[in-house]
Amino acid sequence: MDQDIRTKYQLTGPDAAIVAQILECRHQQVKGTGQPGFDCLIVVIRRIYSHVMLALGGCPDWLKASEDRNPILRLAWRLFEDGTERQDLAARAAVLAELDSKGLPVRIGFEQLCTSSLMNETLWSQDELRLTDILYCMESREEAEGSRDDIASDSLLDLDHVVSPGSILQEVVNASFGPVTKGDKQVMSRPNSPWIVRVLYQPDRDTSQSLDINGLRSILLPIWDRDVDQPDDTFRTVGYNEYSILAVVRLKRGDTSQEYVRTYKEHGANIVSQREPDSFVNNQWSIKEPGRYMLFYGLKTLDYGGDPTSFPEVEEPPISESNNQLLQDVGMFLKSFDSTKKQQTVPSSKESSKATPKRQSPAPEASEAVGNTREGPSDSPDLGTGGPDPDTVTEETPSGSNPRKRAPQISEEELLRREGPKPYFSRKGRGNRSDRGRQNNARSGGRQGQGKLDSSKAPQVPRDEQSRDARRE
Repeated sequence: MDQDIRTKYQLTGPDAAIVAQILECRHQQVKGTGQPGFDCLIVVIRRIYSHVMLALGGCPDWLKASEDRNPILRLAWRLFEDGTERQDLAARAAVLAELDSKGLPVRIGFEQLCTSSLMNETLWSQDELRLTDILYCMESREEAEGSRDDIASDSLLDLDHVVSPGSILQEVVNASFGPVTKGDKQVMSRPNSPWIVRVLYQPDRDTSQSLDINGLRSILLPIWDRDVDQPDDTFRTVGYNEYSILAVVRLKRGDTSQEYVRTYKEHGANIVSQREPDSFVNNQWSIKEPGRYMLFYGLKTLDYGGDPTSFPEVEEPPISESNNQLLQDVGMFLKSFDSTKKQQTVPSSKESSKATPKRQSPAPEASEAVGNTREGPSDSPDLGTGGPDPDTVTEETPSGSNPRKRAPQISEEELLRREGPKPYFSRKGRGNRSDRGRQNNARSGGRQGQGKLDSSKAPQVPRDEQSRDARRE
């Protein structure tokens, strides 16, 4: 079965919400420590798909060709369902092997993989994701475009508070536009309206001077238009596009540190996923801590999403991933145990009929018994004195049901000894039937079968029966 989300759901209409939930909340399952750089990138790409492709109502024309070249972009569309772990791991291993054949080893870090030529050529240099519009030389008026790696590199902003303490992210954004030097040329860099903006961020080593998440939640990209009242190459700002943070990746420092990813909703809350593998999801770190981070911003699609600063940097799930997995394992064990127990306790119809002696037809008076319990005395001379032990005699039951034990029969003498003589009994132990019914009902505490018997609704004895008993007496 094809595990691509797009083969099961539409990206528009009622399915869009389902697709968003799958992309944002179903991380891939990994074994052991996994490959954090690769795993974090899959999470980021899925968050971008959720934010961009659903807003567009479909995939752009260039994505199919990019997916053919880049297996990462294909894998990011996978369903990652609970029952397909083996197939998902096999697909993941195939992608890692393909990347290795392209010169991207398994243990490569997130930054190296995300900024690789493969990602630049298939994703970041596309017109919809580049930070600037087409560059042109201010002197010759000719295009001054570089390679796809150059376009993607120019689209990656750098905010370094170690080198430039106190610098502001918006200043870094604004400095990217206008006349800039490229090699020996002066070129005009005009802002584009990309779907995604990427930022490399390094906080101050002094955490008291570091920006918290609220200082990094959003950025503005200017919208330029040519100023017709001024000479050529003069532009003016006519508005701004607002971008909100979608994902943060904590980059590794050296060979020992771990890489983690965290994603956010457009309105500001972090996303708590269905599963959060410890190898690449960790809620114990903060963006204020020293290190290096890559931030991903998405063009805002909500007219008003509320105040994002009202949310904490991270709100942990109510239960950890390890405890969640433990509960799932316990649930599966109890389910299998209950199923095994039922199979052991329910005999087959053939075994039940062989192990259970057939019940003899009851005496005519037994028809007055209530449920499976015979309350009144019997005329049978052998009752309770011969045949199988009444405590072990069972009834034949329909196929597939459990045999039921028949209640032991009590002789008239034993009954009288236990309860004392009753005025309703004659010398032969055959009182009036209606009296005997009242007597049995009184002894049984008003019970009949499994329910409660309402004496006011008890069935009346037909008149001809009463007359016949009266004549008999």
